Amino acid sequence: MNFSHEYLDTKIIIMSKKLILFASAILTTFATAVAQDTLPNPGFEDWTNGGGFLNPDGWGTINHLIPTVSRTNAAGEVHSGTYAAKLSSVAVGPNIAPGICVTGQVNIATSGVDGGIAYNLRPVSMTGWFMYSPGTGDTASVEVTLTKWNAQDSTTEVVGYTRQIFTQSVTSYQQFTDSIDYSSTDAPDTAVIVLLSSAGANGVAGSTLFIDDLAFGFDNTGVENHFAGLRIGVGPNPAQNTLYISNLKTEATFELFDITGRKAGVFQVSENKRDVNIAQFANGVYVYRISDEKQSMLSTGKLIVRR
Repeated sequence: MNFSHEYLDTKIIIMSKKLILFASAILTTFATAVAQDTLPNPGFEDWTNGGGFLNPDGWGTINHLIPTVSRTNAAGEVHSGTYAAKLSSVAVGPNIAPGICVTGQVNIATSGVDGGIAYNLRPVSMTGWFMYSPGTGDTASVEVTLTKWNAQDSTTEVVGYTRQIFTQSVTSYQQFTDSIDYSSTDAPDTAVIVLLSSAGANGVAGSTLFIDDLAFGFDNTGVENHFAGLRIGVGPNPAQNTLYISNLKTEATFELFDITGRKAGVFQVSENKRDVNIAQFANGVYVYRISDEKQSMLSTGKLIVRR
């Protein structure tokens, strides 16, 4: 299918306004493949020609609309092997289309991710190698959401979550490792990883993120034993008008997202301010995220509002 310039501009403008919202709280369609224990194409060595553009095998992009992800083998732009992924933010009229790469398919109509990879393990962390050249005030991110399909109420439950945010210019490859916080003891069935070269409404054209050699990390015994997400309590659940947060020892930001990934509310909480008024929120299923002042994830999970 050939896209006109008018079609491209319209779709990208819609997408660029919404894309960051789903990256912060993705609820995905569960994967139907047999669960696996490896990431697809983690070193970005394998690429397929999509007809005028290249796509990394096992990853979804928006390259069919506008090329924001490319294969690089330039000197200094590869950590190991032959290639790495280069994600670049592109101006489309007054808006910005970020470089985006996902395990699944970007669904512009719903501003979400369809599918993901079938994955049934509980890794301790996500690790990889990156370089970043941000525009002024811009940030990039690597986000992991581990989910489980609940057949009883036909919902996708978040089991584990982490988000690594890059804010500074990094001109030679550095390793990042970010622990995954779990909100239940269940095994997931799906993993969604989202790589973004820009974040927020103020994305900047030209921000460029290089990613190579992604991997999940496990403890020495090969059995996950990380339950950081359980240390902070959020309840009652289901909730009516007020939430209470227990075991919080620092200043933090409490965020709520609805099932479309739209940010529904942001609250500042602390050891001395542990109640959150949710009376204005409609009945339904939400995802909450608690982050400290450095934007490190403290806890995440599903919240039901029911009156």
